[in-house]
Amino acid sequence: MNAVAEQKRDPVHRKVAVGAAVGGAVSVIVWCLDTFAGIKVSGEAAVGLSTALTFIVGYLVPNQAMGEE
Repeated sequence: MNAVAEQKRDPVHRKVAVGAAVGGAVSVIVWCLDTFAGIKVSGEAAVGLSTALTFIVGYLVPNQAMGEE
């Protein structure tokens, strides 16, 4: 096994994980609106919504304590 595969990875921080999940969820919601409801959402609006929600959720999620995984 190579040295890179044996290195221990740091855990993903809570705020990063939640922010990524929000971005993915907004993408799926926009796709569902377009596919099933026929509601067209522009790319700019989808990105703006994703950015705003990611900021809000990231602000509301508490910081991860040192050593907490």
